[in-house]
Amino acid sequence: MKTAIIGSTGSGKTTLSELLCSKKSKVSSDFFSGVCEFIVFVEDVEKLAKIFGSQKLGFPHIDLYDFDGFGRRWHENKTGLIFSALQGFDSLFHVVNAWSANPIDDFEEIDLRMMVADLESAEKLLSKMRKEVQSGKGDKRTFELLQQCYETLSKEKPLSSLDFTSSDIKRIKGFGFLTLLPRIVIINTESPDGITEFSGILENRDISYIVANLQLESELTEFSESEKEELRREYGFTGDFKNMLLEPILRATNQIIFYTANEREARAWFLRKDGTAIEAAETIHKDIAKGFIRAEVVQINDLISSGTWKRAKEEGKIKTVGKDYVLSHREVIYIRFH
Repeated sequence: MKTAIIGSTGSGKTTLSELLCSKKSKVSSDFFSGVCEFIVFVEDVEKLAKIFGSQKLGFPHIDLYDFDGFGRRWHENKTGLIFSALQGFDSLFHVVNAWSANPIDDFEEIDLRMMVADLESAEKLLSKMRKEVQSGKGDKRTFELLQQCYETLSKEKPLSSLDFTSSDIKRIKGFGFLTLLPRIVIINTESPDGITEFSGILENRDISYIVANLQLESELTEFSESEKEELRREYGFTGDFKNMLLEPILRATNQIIFYTANEREARAWFLRKDGTAIEAAETIHKDIAKGFIRAEVVQINDLISSGTWKRAKEEGKIKTVGKDYVLSHREVIYIRFH
């Protein structure tokens, strides 16, 4: 997954990337400060490893790009370049400054800049498509959707506020509108108190979010786990915010987690919701998908309660499925293939 970290200047974008990744690389673009790999911890993997005696643990990862286009490098005459720079991204981490600014104002400023970039792109696309439709070559429904997008953005409303059908989304997805990208908001604040109004706005817009004190988290790296928890409680926080990111990511991007395990490795993988066994096989390796014969699946809680794969099979908890089987969240899959 490819994700851009966006936010205003001083919001904590860079602090977030440093907390989530151990090493950052440079990117050949003026709008990016760097790229790093965020390993998404999934607790169930450790449980699987104990069952199978796995030598290694494997977790899904996200390529995180620290994006400055809406912060210190923002300028309205660069909206086309900013829009182009974010093409091909799967989601956004939006860091909101609730520490030294009003979080609503800080969020809406970046939200507006995204809409401005989308509006300019929609205007150009409409001009081009209008000529194609008039000549009988363009798709009328796509043109109608673009008009609807342009009108919505002109009213300073994001495209995520529109109720598109799945077929409509397929038509406009290729245009790469930024306000349609899945977004996870990280509310960066000294204390979780006093953000109720802002969190209510996010919930009304169906935007996934977590609340964190990024400065505190950066200062806790040298402490033991028990010391970290004690210090977090003093500020009103509970739990490691990095581990708390998994569920908002899955919800925003409409994905699930599935697992594979053997003596060599226990591993978690991302898969789109309603993804099939053959798609899971392709996620693991294209050769496995090509030689797919059948698969065996079991819910991880059922496997844990049985204790071993063999016992789970004896107890009838494991089922054999074909390539069109739709995986459920937290299922373990064993694929038989040529």
